[in-house]
Amino acid sequence: MDVQVVREIRALLSLGLTAEETLPFVDCLRAGNDRADVCPASLEAYRQRIAEIDRRVSELTALRGELAGLLREAESYRPAAEASNSEASNPEGDRR
Repeated sequence: MDVQVVREIRALLSLGLTAEETLPFVDCLRAGNDRADVCPASLEAYRQRIAEIDRRVSELTALRGELAGLLREAESYRPAAEASNSEASNPEGDRR
């Protein structure tokens, strides 16, 4: 039983759960279940972890969008003097 508990804890930690979040799984095994994730508290722990991952994905997606916008803006940036010189040498706006 102890070996199974340690394996379960290691597996859950590798999935990003904290030591505290593994407790429902340990309790489930210690209650005599063959699997650590068949108890209602274990299932809820999975749901909470999935919800946290979803929140992080949303935050990272928003952050990526902001960074991509800044990158596009920086890549297309032309100093004011350069823009003025370009317009002065080509007043009709013809593209060369």
